[in-house]
Amino acid sequence: MNQETKLYLLEIWHGVHILLTEVYNDFDKATMAPPESPVKNAGWITFAKYTDALNMVIMGETTLPNLRVDMNWLDWFWLENDMGAKGLKVKKDNEERKIKTLEDLLWAIEPSAATIKDN
Repeated sequence: MNQETKLYLLEIWHGVHILLTEVYNDFDKATMAPPESPVKNAGWITFAKYTDALNMVIMGETTLPNLRVDMNWLDWFWLENDMGAKGLKVKKDNEERKIKTLEDLLWAIEPSAATIKDN
């Protein structure tokens, strides 16, 4: 899979995250539902499974029994790096970079010899 296709898939994934966040913010205002609401849980669990599947595809782990990836970069970008808002650093091939955009994320993934740095 080429970089352009990977970036396209990441943009769709990012757009779904934005949509879910906006819908649940509106849902919270309308219902005052707690964070652990079953409706919200269902959406975020589905997004997490989508994230896992997309990570496997982007990392090239698409055939059984290889469906195990040592580093889920998309989970890291989403959950730890707050979709790039935190700008956490990654070091790869003696270059260190803050990962803020999907393009930065692709840089970290390709080829994945990158390590996460403590900021």
